Amino acid sequence: MTANTRYETQLNESYRELAEYYGTAIVPARVRKPQDKGLVERSVGFSTTWITAVLRERKFYSFAEVKDAVAERLEVINTKPFQKRPGSRREAYLSEEKEGSNEFDCDDNHVHIQR
Repeated sequence: MTANTRYETQLNESYRELAEYYGTAIVPARVRKPQDKGLVERSVGFSTTWITAVLRERKFYSFAEVKDAVAERLEVINTKPFQKRPGSRREAYLSEEKEGSNEFDCDDNHVHIQR
């Protein structure tokens, strides 16, 4: 993001193109308004805790091993039943969100780290 005012958000070109390609809108959280980010932050914290707690003592010898282990833990988290309502995260995604979201169109999502 290059600028964000009360009335307009200016995105850098790559970010804007990504949003256009996937047909989505970028809506940044307000500056110094942590209540806008609480639910997302709690979800990230929850997932991180559940993944790192189990994988903390394990040794990995490749990035592929790490990806596979994280994917296994995510599957456990996503299929675990909710405590206070019926269903699971996976069921909620499939019934409430999947239809409105766009799938990534590539088979090999990878990260390139330049040093």
